[in-house]
Amino acid sequence: AVVSTQSGHYGRDYCKTEPTTDKQVQDSTQRMIAALDDALRNKKRRYNCNNLSRAEQDGLKWLQKQVSEEKVAVVQADKGGAILLVEPALLKKKTLEKLNNELLYEKLEQDPTKDLHDELYALWVHAKNQNIVTAKEAKDVMGVSDNQKSDGSGPTNRISTLPHYYPGSSYFYPSLKIQKRKKYRLRLCVDTTA
Repeated sequence: AVVSTQSGHYGRDYCKTEPTTDKQVQDSTQRMIAALDDALRNKKRRYNCNNLSRAEQDGLKWLQKQVSEEKVAVVQADKGGAILLVEPALLKKKTLEKLNNELLYEKLEQDPTKDLHDELYALWVHAKNQNIVTAKEAKDVMGVSDNQKSDGSGPTNRISTLPHYYPGSSYFYPSLKIQKRKKYRLRLCVDTTA
């Protein structure tokens, strides 16, 4: 039998079996119900679940402020997973040096993304028609429709209109090289102009 709780207990059924006559169990149950109700009433209280110390929190806030004011840029080094804090002007300069280096990048007259996507789509349709891949695989990977044409002569092979089947925007992610130095070659650099 279901036993309802007393009034004022948010209408919850804490007990789903017949109540016991044992006084100690009843007292413990009532204390747990009261504690649960109190916790629900005071749910607004926020607990600090942050694993950062106060100094680390202050440092993180300072860093976020510096980044938002564009005084500092945070980038990952090209190797080793190091995180670098650099002046945005330096980052922009190094990025443009890389992009303008004809040995590294070739400037394109137009964006080839759509043409490449269309070519890839045609390959998947061909693979589906030749039974190299299943209709489900073609649909899951490239959004190739398996709906039948109105005259029943075969699948339409139309592309899905869902956005995740289309290529996203291209972007360039700058990374800087860092050189590891031996301890005895490190120098302290101090800005004396400030």
